[in-house]
Amino acid sequence: MRINNLLSLLLISGATFTGCGGGGGSQGSVTSPSPASDTIAPVITLLGDTRVEIDEGTSFSDPGATANDNVDGTVSVSVSGAVGSEPGTYTLVYSATDSAGNQSQVSREVVVVARDSTPPDISLIGDTTVEILEGEAFEDPGATATDDRDGNVDITVSGNVGVTPGIYTLTYSATDTSGNLSEVVRTVEVLARDFDLFTATTQQIVTEMTLEQKVGQMIQPEIGYITLEEISQYGIGSVLNGGGSHPYGNRAATPEAWLRFARELREASLKPSNSSLGIPLIWGTDAVHGHNNLRGATIFPHNIGLGAINDPDLIGEIGTATAREVAATGIDWTFAPTLA
Repeated sequence: MRINNLLSLLLISGATFTGCGGGGGSQGSVTSPSPASDTIAPVITLLGDTRVEIDEGTSFSDPGATANDNVDGTVSVSVSGAVGSEPGTYTLVYSATDSAGNQSQVSREVVVVARDSTPPDISLIGDTTVEILEGEAFEDPGATATDDRDGNVDITVSGNVGVTPGIYTLTYSATDTSGNLSEVVRTVEVLARDFDLFTATTQQIVTEMTLEQKVGQMIQPEIGYITLEEISQYGIGSVLNGGGSHPYGNRAATPEAWLRFARELREASLKPSNSSLGIPLIWGTDAVHGHNNLRGATIFPHNIGLGAINDPDLIGEIGTATAREVAATGIDWTFAPTLA
């Protein structure tokens, strides 16, 4: 009986302690600790570059941005600012706020570049006005063009220079990638020749010639070492072919090839230039005992042997025969007779 009473007392006492929570607390519950507050702002990621350049007059298309929060996940992004149409720098601000009120911002810079309205700059090479003599070929020295944005720009040339006396215009044009066009003009005047080479006297020709032209007439190069272009350029007066030199470098050249080459030499000499009046060239050859450089020609004894026979008429006939063969190949002059 006493044991049962003791157990009842212990149970009542335990219940009393549990109920009062160890003396003075709130009855029947235990308070859980509060969760930590969210202090981390969303992370904004720009789509595209942080700095964008567009040309004036071009619409800006905003690629946008995304935002992610450590608690809320994807968060909406708002944009403030605008891109104007005038050249300048504009700023767009992208903002995102999570449910805890944390806000973040990033910005994008948009530069509106002024429209390119400056055409390329063309510089003529040589003079803007050129004078040449009638019959003289015009060689265009050309031009260059540079642009403040594109750098070097290609040039097109329109117009041509005729051969008759008059004023001719060449137009040089250049266009940059923005479509800006620039043009400059060169004027070429072809002057009539008051001097007629083929009706002038020897004295008139010499008076008309410059020192440079006179020097050219005094030069006699070997055909193997001069070009047709150089004959025209320097106003060469005559050429020669010695032993072992042949048209086009061909020892087996036919009489027709010799004649063709002679005509090419003469045609080149007739082209006037600053160094030439267009005086016909003379071709001399070593035909000292027959046209001995031409394959198939008649070869006669050396002149000293012919002289020993003491027959002037025969020697005259040999000279005539040689002259005919030389003339048939277009050559004007033979270095004969000689004592060889």
